[in-house]
Amino acid sequence: MTRRTKANVAIALLLMALTLVGCNPSTGGPGSADEPQVAIMKAVSQAMASVNTTSPESNHVTQDGNTYNVTSFTADDGSRIDGSFTTDASGAIIDANLKFYYADGTEGPTFILKTEDNGTSATIGGESVNPATLPQPMTRDQGRAFGAFIMGYEEALEDVEETLDEILDDDYYRSEGKHTIRENRWGITGSVTVAPEDRWDDDMKIVAADVSFPALPIEDKRGASVSGSYSFTSRGDDIEADINITIEDYWEEDDGVTVNLENVRIVASIAEGERRDDDYFSFDGSISGSFSTGRDAAGSHSIEFSGSIDAMEDHYFRFPEYSLKIDGESVAIGRQARTGRN
Repeated sequence: MTRRTKANVAIALLLMALTLVGCNPSTGGPGSADEPQVAIMKAVSQAMASVNTTSPESNHVTQDGNTYNVTSFTADDGSRIDGSFTTDASGAIIDANLKFYYADGTEGPTFILKTEDNGTSATIGGESVNPATLPQPMTRDQGRAFGAFIMGYEEALEDVEETLDEILDDDYYRSEGKHTIRENRWGITGSVTVAPEDRWDDDMKIVAADVSFPALPIEDKRGASVSGSYSFTSRGDDIEADINITIEDYWEEDDGVTVNLENVRIVASIAEGERRDDDYFSFDGSISGSFSTGRDAAGSHSIEFSGSIDAMEDHYFRFPEYSLKIDGESVAIGRQARTGRN
């Protein structure tokens, strides 16, 4: 909402994390709320992505062709798997024999998946489960489509923030205190709270806001609009925000790829700030909608994400609990690898 308010950018960074492998989680965490077979498939996806990276958990995975052997691999939710699994050429899991351990160390069931001429079967603790209900690692096509979506969404959120900045960063709000937003041609209603940049400076900044807006045109994007509500409070470098916005008909081009966010909604509580000189951010909410890309002959795609994310710059992205669907298919995060510090 001001030049120093980066909550929307934090959301974009969180979304970027969706294409990256989760790094080694802290011990003790809340543990998975998923059924064991779902938690196992998510852990499998992270194990695949850790291969050939510098992440510590890569030491727990070895690869022989399309077969992966895992030894005490710890997933983002704190659960653990031991055993082996095999993928086909597209990256889908076709065979698995894995022992599951809950986040508190308690021994869980064994997961077995087999693919034979008559199809694929799966059991958890000896009980049959429907393989079609299990999330699979993203295919290459899903990964490309999702990567394009992330690029478009990141740019859109930055443009939304800049649009609101231009409107609300008005001389009218340069005096200290809480101000009701006066009538304006954009239909924005609500209030902003203004305070000095610091106690030695006469410059002011918006430190809190609670606003709503109908079909606000996004600056420099003809036909694009954002509607909804946004509230935040900030203290120093720490920001907490609640947003409920819908972005429509937003387009962006980068590296020859054109992305159109046809109708995308985000409803979430987020927080970001700085701890020990590193940026952190958290997310709890949902993202859903439709988008299309210029290089994709398949046309429009759908995306549904709900859950929580905990992240710290250059250290980790954690997904303690989540559900992700691309084009209606449940997929697991971790298809693309992350390198660098962990």
